[in-house]
This record gives sequence, C-alpha cells and structure tokens, in this order.
Amino acid sequence: MSRKFVAGKRRHRRSITVGTDFTTGSGIAVERAGQLALATNSRLQIVHVVSQSTMTPAIPLPSQWTTNVEPVRRPDAVRALRAAVELASRHLGAESPIAATSNLVRVGAPHAALARCAGIRQSLALVIGVHRPLSPGESFFLGSTAERALRDGSTPVLLARTRVTGPYRHALVALDLGELSLRVARTAATLMPDAEYDIVHFAEPLGLRGRGNKLQRENAAAKILTLCASVGMETSRARVHVLPGSPRGGILAEVRARMPDVVVVIGTHARRGLARMLLGSVADYVIHAAWNVDVLAVPPEN
Repeated sequence: MSRKFVAGKRRHRRSITVGTDFTTGSGIAVERAGQLALATNSRLQIVHVVSQSTMTPAIPLPSQWTTNVEPVRRPDAVRALRAAVELASRHLGAESPIAATSNLVRVGAPHAALARCAGIRQSLALVIGVHRPLSPGESFFLGSTAERALRDGSTPVLLARTRVTGPYRHALVALDLGELSLRVARTAATLMPDAEYDIVHFAEPLGLRGRGNKLQRENAAAKILTLCASVGMETSRARVHVLPGSPRGGILAEVRARMPDVVVVIGTHARRGLARMLLGSVADYVIHAAWNVDVLAVPPEN
C-alpha cells in the first residue's frame, strides 16, 4: 500500500501480527492486518522470517549416531544469513500500512517463529497470506503455515486470501456449545466490531421431525445468543441458524449460500501423530476447502 494511515493517539496495548515474505499473497495479508489494527486500535507487528536452510548439519561420527548433533554454522552461510536479514529489514519499512508499526526479522521455521512473535506480544490475531490453493498432497501430508502456526501457538490465525476493500462486513461464525466458543465469539466481536454475523450451529436431529427437534433448535439458539451477548457481540446484528448435520460439510454449504467476507471457526485441537494426520479438524478442513474466502481459526488458549 502506498498510503499510510495514522492510528489513534491512545497508547496501544494490543497488537496484530502479520507474516510477510514480500509476495503478492503476503501483501494482501499486510493490508488486512493494517485494517484490523486500525479497527481495534492496535499496534501492527510485521514479521519476516528468514529460513535456516543455509544451516548445514554436522555429520555425526559412528559413536554419535544415537545423539542429537547441533548444526554447524559455516562462515559463508552466516554471511548469507546476515545479508538476507539486512535486506529484509530494508524491505519491511516500505510495507508498513499504518504509522504504529514495528518491524521484526527472525530466523527459523516460519510457522514457529510467527507463532512465537504473536504469542510474546499477546496479539489479537496472527495474519498469514497464501500464494495459491494447496494441492491435496500438500494439504494431507505437509499442512500449511497457517495450520502449523495454529498447532504451535494459541493466537487466532487469520488466513487472508481476498483483496482488502474495507473492514469485514459479513462474518460467518461457526459455534458449538463448548467453552472454546466463548473465545471464538469474543474474537469475532473484537476483530469485526461492525460486521453482520451469521452464526451457525450444527446439531444431530433427535429423530423424526417434530416438537422435540424444534425445541432443541430453539434452546440451542437461545444459549448461543446469550453466549454472544456475554462477550460483547452486538446481538442485534447477529442471526443464529441451528442446522442439522456435521460442521465440516455444513460450513462449506453455508459459505456458498451466504457468501460471507470471512469464516470464523474453532481452531485445531491438541491432536498429534497419525490420528492428527488422518482425522484433521474442522479448522484444517475449512482452511483448505473454503479457498475463496478468508478464514479465521481460533485455537484453545494454552
């Protein structure tokens, strides 16, 4: 962005963190993060992560094969790393979309470094751009930086895909009746204070159509509205839809039907290993399947 916006004069106690690699996708993320910072009167933190690919691991001796060996820093690799950091630092100054911005360059794995920077500042959100839709192989075996950042930290992660034309005006918020939904609703209300909210909740029908199912839907809707009001969401702009079925397919159907600016979902839960790879989570699924809309995933707090 060529125009820089000046944030309010109040002291910034909150922050929005965004990762950049100076591509078109990350440029969209920086613009969106700047808009969120202005909407929440937060400080913007732009982070560029220099890969450690220039670090060459040592070759262990036979007696060391069962031990962990620290990587060796070659002099030429260190010089290249320093040059990359200095170049990134110069580029960052030109990317700042608002005046209240801090620029950081870190070295390491992008998902871990971004999650750490956002966690240290207790950011309201970590914004990440995307280059293109991931292929099924990448999605299944590798995951994305957004997914990995969700697993490494407790900061809500926004995957920014769409061009910024202003604040979010229409949010699709998926809630259940668990404790984490409080944090999901609070995050949506904080980051999108002026939006219209379509809140969807999915529940298995009790059986045949009748009074039981109608009462179930009414009770669930009342509980969700109470939950939203308790975290400061403007409920006059919230419409609750209690729908049959599972969240995975249901959220995508609602995205197609309602065409929101952003989808807010419960983030990755603490699963690991093969079960984590095979089962995934609703957030993982929506991040990859809802490829034409921004997705905000809110994980549990550590």
